[in-house]
Amino acid sequence: MNTLASPAPAWLPVVANAVGFNIVWAVTVFGAAAGLAWAGPAAVLIFAALQVSMSARPHYDVAAMAVFATAGIAIDSAWSLSGALSYAAGWPSPHFAPIWLVTLWAGFSLTLGHSLAWLRPRLALAAAFGFFGGGFSYWVGARLGAVELAIPGPLYGLLVGLCWAVALPLLIRATDVVAQRRLPANQC
Repeated sequence: MNTLASPAPAWLPVVANAVGFNIVWAVTVFGAAAGLAWAGPAAVLIFAALQVSMSARPHYDVAAMAVFATAGIAIDSAWSLSGALSYAAGWPSPHFAPIWLVTLWAGFSLTLGHSLAWLRPRLALAAAFGFFGGGFSYWVGARLGAVELAIPGPLYGLLVGLCWAVALPLLIRATDVVAQRRLPANQC
């Protein structure tokens, strides 16, 4: 029996995607806390290259990265400009969303076609996931030193959670729209 020819279990790519993103998150946040703005983008680049190259729907993954990175620039720059927080390794500007955080948004988007694909048709559940996951993620980032909060942690967690509860379902739908509008093969 040739075990090399056996197909991988269906759950393996889902688990690999979830584990891969969590590694990316850790490298990005610990890197930013240590002043290494490039660590996160490098990790996301590797994760994205692997994920897109193995994806059954690479156009969805690329669309998701574009939509989420754009939203990340807008949302996290607004948080910074409001004075509610400041970012470690704030490159290219301390007043706007840093490159490591924008690429982390892009990396997170790669879970929505894979390990978190079950959220896409369930927008209310996506809102709940955004509320708890978004608030918790930023809180942990602050505890690790990647983000400095100017307002009390519980209030900030609530505000970030509400932001993610609104943003995640909207970004899922926006990604679906963008992914459906891909260029014909002769225009790529």
